Amino acid sequence: MDFRLESEIWRGVQRRLTKDAFAVLLSQAIRTYRRPPGYFPLDRLHAGNVDEGVVEALSIALSSSENPTGIATDGYISLRAPLRAHLYRVLQSHVITHSSASDTVVDNCMASDLGL
Repeated sequence: MDFRLESEIWRGVQRRLTKDAFAVLLSQAIRTYRRPPGYFPLDRLHAGNVDEGVVEALSIALSSSENPTGIATDGYISLRAPLRAHLYRVLQSHVITHSSASDTVVDNCMASDLGL
């Protein structure tokens, strides 16, 4: 996963949506996530990389989910790698669908779809 693109995507979606709409989008993304079998290490999503508002909205979405899938702490959120990748793909799709994606984000999505 390209963390520079991840940061661009998170910030782009957050700028485009209101705080409540952003939290709803994240809640929907978490509800559609299906955990694959096996053990996956925790990844940290730091506020410095995405934004404090992102960490806050994701923390709210995680705490309101029926099955908590991440741990919110001060300054970062710990997520399992497949959940982080799922959120990345959902937000990337949202940015592309709403025509606010850079060419790099679109290229990354196409490459991922093709398995490159």
